[in-house]
Amino acid sequence: MNEITKKIIIWFFEKYANDYWIDKQMKLADKEEMKKYKVNTIEELRKIQIDIQHQPLEDSYDVGYEDGYARCWKDN
Repeated sequence: MNEITKKIIIWFFEKYANDYWIDKQMKLADKEEMKKYKVNTIEELRKIQIDIQHQPLEDSYDVGYEDGYARCWKDN
C-alpha cells in the first residue's frame, strides 16, 4: 500500500506542478508580448495575435482578387 501511495503522490505532484509551470510561463509570455505591442489588456493582445495569424490569408485573398480583376480587365 505504501508504494501505491507514493506513486499517487508523485503523479499528483507531476501533474499539478507541470500545469502550474505552464500557466506561469504563459502569463510571462503574455506580459512580454503586451510590452512588445504596447497594449494594456489581454483582449487587445489576443486581437493583435489573431490579426497576425490571419495576415497570410488576407494577403493571399488580396493577390487572388487583384489577379482575377486583372484577368477580367484583360479579357474585356
